[in-house]
Amino acid sequence: MLAGPHWLTLEVKDIDRLAVFYEAFLELDVVAETDEQAVLSAGNTELRLQAPGSVPRGGLHTHYALTIPEREYDDWWERLDERFEPPTLLRRKVENGKLGAVAGEGFYVWENGVPTTGAEPDPDVPTRDSEPDLR
Repeated sequence: MLAGPHWLTLEVKDIDRLAVFYEAFLELDVVAETDEQAVLSAGNTELRLQAPGSVPRGGLHTHYALTIPEREYDDWWERLDERFEPPTLLRRKVENGKLGAVAGEGFYVWENGVPTTGAEPDPDVPTRDSEPDLR
């Protein structure tokens, strides 16, 4: 029976920068490296960072999230620095229950599961348009 993946391969444009990121912020060890791939140890799973191949992927764009057991959450959170703090706008939306499609509004107004218009901006939260220093 499979208890978890043996490896997860992420196609990345800059292997070196991503390997440094995973090593520095998530404390994953690089166990092998070539010009086309870096392999990091993530418990019993290898995280493989791989350069794009010559065959186009057809516009595939994937976001992924790290899932950890609840008992390990605080430990992982402590490893991250302030650059990973949620932005003020996102925190306010969550505090106000504006959770996206399930709530009917988030960054968009949703009707019947379809985003219809952009939601009104929060005037108290600085944006790149209102504060040039944020650009």
